Order: sequence, then structure tokens, then C-alpha cells
Amino acid sequence: MPSTKEMLLNILKNTKKDSLSPFQIECLDMFQAKIKAIPVDEQTEMDLPVCGILLDHCFCDLDNLFKSEQRIISLINKGNLSDNDFFKQVDQIFDDEIKTLNHFSSEVFYNQILKHVKTIVIDMKNELGRLKTSLDHQLSDTPKLS
Repeated sequence: MPSTKEMLLNILKNTKKDSLSPFQIECLDMFQAKIKAIPVDEQTEMDLPVCGILLDHCFCDLDNLFKSEQRIISLINKGNLSDNDFFKQVDQIFDDEIKTLNHFSSEVFYNQILKHVKTIVIDMKNELGRLKTSLDHQLSDTPKLS
């Protein structure tokens, strides 16, 4: 059986890319790169719960508890989403997860897994913002046809 990291990477890799804009494909590639960069530690196996939380809380909803707009894969599979809407909704997903992690971190005496997940989510959120800023600069530099 594949690990949660492998499952998450397979889901991202096999996502319908034909209906996505170049910006959304770039975001998808960034998510895959960030997940691939999660170190595998065979002693602590910390990568397993970290990827499990990312899989269930940010990218998919394994228990069907949330509206589809609250998970990244659902947004991607929805298709025909503007880059602006995609950015806003993914950014909100990351914000919500950071708030949840902050809440649980304050209740649990130093949970290393939650701290690691939060670091990854913040990193993805920052990179998403950087990609959006780059897109906005490209659009503003493009001459407008009249």
C-alpha cells in the first residue's frame, strides 16, 4: 500500500490539467515539489502523519465533511475557475488550516507534527502568493489591445 505522501503525489500528478490555466498548473507543480521535499524519516515516520494531514485537510476531504470548495483537488477538478478565484480559495484553505493548527497547537503541549505541518502550509501559502504576484506583474506588463 502506498504511503500518504505517495497517495498525495499521485492525486496531484493525475489531476485533470487540460482545463487549468498556466498559473494553476504552476501552483500544482509547486504543491508537488513542496510535498516531494518532505523528508522521509524511517525512525520517527513523521512524514506519514504530516502528509496525512495535508492530504485530508488541504487537498482532499477523505471523510466528506466539508464543502468541495474547501479542498484544493475539488477546486482543480471543478475547472473553469479564474486564476483570481483559484488563488483566493486556495489561500483561504491555507488560512483556515493555519488557524486550525494554531488552535490545536495551543491545546497540545508541543506537538512536533503539527508544527511541521504548519511550517509546510505557511511555506505553500507564501509561495502561492509569490506566484500570484508574478502573474499579476505579467498581466500588468502585457500590452492591452484596443
